[in-house]
Amino acid sequence: MDISVGGLRLLFERGLPEETFGAGAPVKGKIQSSEPGFVLNFEGKVVWNRRAALVGEAATMIGVTFLDYTDLPETLLHLIDDFGQAD
Repeated sequence: MDISVGGLRLLFERGLPEETFGAGAPVKGKIQSSEPGFVLNFEGKVVWNRRAALVGEAATMIGVTFLDYTDLPETLLHLIDDFGQAD
């Protein structure tokens, strides 16, 4: 998983059907971490879908852009403050 202000990249440990998770498909979900302050509810659409391999098995990566503005968890915002933005 890779999260940015505008969206996220998700890696699924199996192949996903292109007709369900193809470009433009609506998605929503919730990401929870062992860190109690990190919970992200999101809604967006798939902007790309790629087949991948994970330890020799079929996997799928999808790129999701958030709809409108998604409130990012405070813990993620602290990382942005701590590491700044590229100059």
